[in-house]
Amino acid sequence: MVTGASQAGALLVGFVWLVFCPAVLANPVLSEGDVVISERQGSRCAPIRSLEVAAKHVDLFEDRVSQLKKLISGAIAKVSFECDQLKRVRVAGLVSGVEVFSAEADIDDGWNLKFLPTPLERLTGQIGSIVKELPDVVKLRDSYAQFRKVPNIESTFQHFAFMHMAQDTVTRLLGNGGLVTIRQYAESVYAETQSVQETKAKTQPIAESISVFLPDRAQLVATELASALRQFEEEEWNAYLVTAFAEGDIYGSFFSDLRTKLANTSPNADLVHVIDQRVNEWVRDEVELYESLLESGFLSDVAEKRLLSTTLARYILPEDLAITSKTLKASASRIEVEAKQELAQLLSAAKEIVAQTGESYADLTTVVETGMSLASEFEAAGFGQEAKLVLASISDRTDSLIDAGLDVLKQELGSAQMTRENIARYREQADIFEELSAQFEGFSGYIAAIEEGITNGRERICVTQAADSVSDESYLSDRILMGEGAIEIRDLACRLFRNDHILATYKRGWLLSSPALEIDLSGEGVEKYELGWDDASEAYVGTKKLDVEASPLPEQAWIDRIDKLTILPPSGRPDAAGVTECDLLAADPQDSHRKADGVAFEQVDPDYDFERAIDACIAAIEFAPEEPRNHYQLARVLSFLGVEDEAGYYAELAMSRNYGPAFYLRAQSRMMDEGDDAFFDSIDLLKLSAEAGYQPAKALLEELIPPGVEFYREIPAPTDSDILSAVDTSVCSGIMNMSLCVRLTGVHRKDCFQMSATDFSCELTFNMRCDSAGDPLLSLFTNACPAYSDPQFRTFRKLDGGHWRSIN
Repeated sequence: MVTGASQAGALLVGFVWLVFCPAVLANPVLSEGDVVISERQGSRCAPIRSLEVAAKHVDLFEDRVSQLKKLISGAIAKVSFECDQLKRVRVAGLVSGVEVFSAEADIDDGWNLKFLPTPLERLTGQIGSIVKELPDVVKLRDSYAQFRKVPNIESTFQHFAFMHMAQDTVTRLLGNGGLVTIRQYAESVYAETQSVQETKAKTQPIAESISVFLPDRAQLVATELASALRQFEEEEWNAYLVTAFAEGDIYGSFFSDLRTKLANTSPNADLVHVIDQRVNEWVRDEVELYESLLESGFLSDVAEKRLLSTTLARYILPEDLAITSKTLKASASRIEVEAKQELAQLLSAAKEIVAQTGESYADLTTVVETGMSLASEFEAAGFGQEAKLVLASISDRTDSLIDAGLDVLKQELGSAQMTRENIARYREQADIFEELSAQFEGFSGYIAAIEEGITNGRERICVTQAADSVSDESYLSDRILMGEGAIEIRDLACRLFRNDHILATYKRGWLLSSPALEIDLSGEGVEKYELGWDDASEAYVGTKKLDVEASPLPEQAWIDRIDKLTILPPSGRPDAAGVTECDLLAADPQDSHRKADGVAFEQVDPDYDFERAIDACIAAIEFAPEEPRNHYQLARVLSFLGVEDEAGYYAELAMSRNYGPAFYLRAQSRMMDEGDDAFFDSIDLLKLSAEAGYQPAKALLEELIPPGVEFYREIPAPTDSDILSAVDTSVCSGIMNMSLCVRLTGVHRKDCFQMSATDFSCELTFNMRCDSAGDPLLSLFTNACPAYSDPQFRTFRKLDGGHWRSIN
């Protein structure tokens, strides 16, 4: 039985056989030697049938006609015997698959063979209609091409007749010699197309066709055509270069277009040399033109020169354009050197301008603006490194002016009269220098010089002012009682002047009676006091304030007032060593970051000036708000005085900058709060302080937490749902298509206690349910499954995110 698949396979094999074995389509009729006569399968029994006579040599059809007729007659006899309907037979003679013989025989003519024109003979008769113009020679060549494959076809009469007619026709078209005609035709094509490639594509086949029919003229025609094409090529390249030179630009696509043009046209070596010379001349002219436009000495010109050099250097031309390539490379190198030299000169000039700008520190803004402007020009031109060098020259110039100006300022301060007006003016300058010091480090010396100059100037002027305030210079040695003891009038005048106050008048009558003192306060008017003699201190003391009511003045009130007027307020400004008054009055002796020896508040005298320490630290914070040491030291003073809220505020500011001692201070304060959280918070703070290197925190931690002991915060125990989520609630096993599962459905806790900061140990049992599948016998196990597990101890750990996990 044959299946559909085998049928399809058979059909496929048959198809392949037909495609790849076409010989089976021919039905051999008769053969003799190398001659085979056959008919196509399509020629079934019919009135007209076709025979093919295949021979290896063409002479069978011209020199051995009798043999040919005999063979054909035999084949006709056989075919007619097999088909009684046969009336006519057509015969085609083939050599190498090309028909070179045609005939037919008719039953009415007794099957006599009649010769018919062969395909080549028919082509000969059509030459006149095929070839009318020169391009038609190509058509004739193509039609003749198949016959050229036949061995010895040249020896046949039909070929002789064809070639004779073809040569006469081609000769007629070419005229005398043919050279003028082929050139004229090429010129007409080029005039129409303006393309050498198209002209070559249309004329080359004509020349090749002429060589087929007139081989003796082939070389002359080819030479003439090559000459014409060369002429066209030169004209085309000349037109291309003229346009390219006129429209092209050294920065544009000129060279890439040139490379493409060369690759597409492949000009001969002589023409390439001419192209190279002309392009080289154009490059020289273009470079010379650009250089003539870039001689102003501006940065933009230097940048353009650098761009020109880079552009010329990156062009890579074919090896044939050696002259132009050499010029490009040499020009790029020369222009690069020139650009570097000009850039160095401009940089030197810019730095010199900065170096000559300004005469004193008062011109620093001008120096900076000038330098920044010059640097921005270099940056805008693409010279970033040079811009940085200009900026560096700003620093050099400002440092030079600052150094020179500091000496001038010191000389000026040394001779200045430190009146209130001058002091105010110098302090305004100090504020300006303070702002400038953020940019120029040298101004810190200016600030120190002004403070020193004001202090020294006050010392100089206060003595003069003291002398002016008394009617007799001997009064300058009179003593006035203050909080620290008695001082002379001349010292009082200088101390008042340090705080911008002036001792306006000091006078007394005969026999030490009713002395009076007037103080001109800075911006607050004048205070007048009547003085009295104090035997204990052997000095004068204020007894009455001479205001509208002339109110009596207790001695302590006088001392407090005169101290306030003479003691300088804290400035917060550090000295040359970086030490502030806050450091001197409130530094922690155990702080490794302290600037002074420090003060142990528990050991100071009862009259220690804590108020002055607070003021000093507030001033230090105002001067340097980012310095955590100042915040901590203020918090330390406030905490010692019991002002915990404010102390906590400043301690946390220091903690935000990871200042170790501040964590310790805050931990001590937190320990005083109630509740377990306060203790654990303190421990956490102490750990942070210890990690920052504060030794008291390390010592206190060792004291509070003995080795091997762990403190942790209490956390809620896990709930039933927490426990079920922390364990595997379903355990299954299977074999041979049978499965058994034990499922935990609930939990009964007896007790849970905390073991560490995250772990709980729980005694519990689980509710259980058993399921089975695959075998009825397993239901016996399911029915026997207990409802509860055995009591067990499990440890549960609380993870980040609030989830729990069983760890045993």
